[in-house]
Amino acid sequence: MAGEAERVYPPTSTAPQYSEELLQKNVACKCRGGEIVRVRFSLLLQSKTFEELWKCQGLALNELPDDFVFSVESVSSSVFNKVVHWMNHRIGMEDPVVQMDPKTYEAVWLTFTEYERNFFKLNAVRLAELLNASNFLCINSLHLYATQALAALLKGKSLEEIRELIGAKDDLSEEQKKEILAKNTPLLVRAGVCVAFVAISYILQKLFVPTHRGFFRGDKCIRHSFRPETFEFKQFNTVANLTTIFWLTLGEFAMNIRPGERFDDRYCRWDWRRRLVQMLHFTTIWLLGMAINTFFLNLFKQSAGSLRPYFVKLCEPVDNATGLAIDNKTFGVNHFFNNYTCSNSNLHQDVDTRHSFYSGHASSAFFFATFLVLYIHGRILPSCHRCFSFFFALYALPFGAASFVTMTRVSGHKSHSVDVIFGALAGTAVAVCMVFFHRDQFFAATFVANRKSESGSSGKSGKSGASSEPSRDEIFDLGNYLIF
Repeated sequence: MAGEAERVYPPTSTAPQYSEELLQKNVACKCRGGEIVRVRFSLLLQSKTFEELWKCQGLALNELPDDFVFSVESVSSSVFNKVVHWMNHRIGMEDPVVQMDPKTYEAVWLTFTEYERNFFKLNAVRLAELLNASNFLCINSLHLYATQALAALLKGKSLEEIRELIGAKDDLSEEQKKEILAKNTPLLVRAGVCVAFVAISYILQKLFVPTHRGFFRGDKCIRHSFRPETFEFKQFNTVANLTTIFWLTLGEFAMNIRPGERFDDRYCRWDWRRRLVQMLHFTTIWLLGMAINTFFLNLFKQSAGSLRPYFVKLCEPVDNATGLAIDNKTFGVNHFFNNYTCSNSNLHQDVDTRHSFYSGHASSAFFFATFLVLYIHGRILPSCHRCFSFFFALYALPFGAASFVTMTRVSGHKSHSVDVIFGALAGTAVAVCMVFFHRDQFFAATFVANRKSESGSSGKSGKSGASSEPSRDEIFDLGNYLIF
């Protein structure tokens, strides 16, 4: 605008122009133990710490005070002399820039010259001292190269080897190690027991045949028509397993994160390793429950030898004594067949027709439903207890799906009513037992008792007990809603 005074901006800061005389002078550097090492001023300018110190003290750009001493007492004289050699090597060189690999997004390693390879031929302790010195003096080039040299030395080493390299002592006592081992032992034990149950179930199914069971000619419960499967067992297991994995992942990686573990874009404090281990604990509990449920299922199927509703249609049994089919009018309605064979030569179908009790679909469906509901109730609901009513409506979904799968076994002539009822009860019982015997994993210990004890102790010291009474939100405890 006309008449307005022109705005004047202050000049941008530039690098200070030190006199040539000052650049050639030696600066006294006081190292650890009071040892003095004299270094040329121009070399020390590679240290951002020294440069900032000179600026902050407002010292002249052309004169070195007689009493000026640069204190580096956190660095030994031998290490500091090594740093001086590095600064001599880097005269006139630009600081290295770390490049990122566009494919892996990892830092590209710097290329060492012959001098630099020889310079960093040090043990881990010496490299760590050199790295500390570079941090204190803020020499970027030394920091990057020393970091890479130390990383290359430690790469591929085990924890014990790294401790030996840097001379570090084990900071865990024997009692702490035993405590850590005790926490992880149940996980390994559950995995081992799970494998054992799976092996026994496989042996029961493959090496033993179902019990040979007789029947009456007039028994209409085993004369139903054969219908194709509504739900294949593999398809059902795939859906159930994926659903369980989804809720376990949601519960352990999203809901049960401590305040100190919240993901932070700057510091990345989210302890995903702890979350993964916790998820593995619940996964082994779930897999162990599945293995036990399968063991009982195969045990009952093989020992009971119960005939399926479509047994007669698929087996087409023949009486061994007469060689006649059971539908021959020679036999009366109440004739009992015990010595018979199936005229159908399909061995797999012959075995399957004797696996009616109890229903595997029903037991597996209700095991998954019960386990999921108890897991959500114990691990996810406490984090969202304000939506308590919604969760009870949510619980109807897995039980509704389990009931639908169970009813298709009856309507599809695959199992008898008693088979699916007993199967549903068996699956539910296994899931409840698994959660009950691992309740310390599912349900966090209530802290109301602790708060009350604190209230009592504060009352003894003269403070009012009402002041420390927990609020309604604080005393939410799952034990109020689920009783074992």
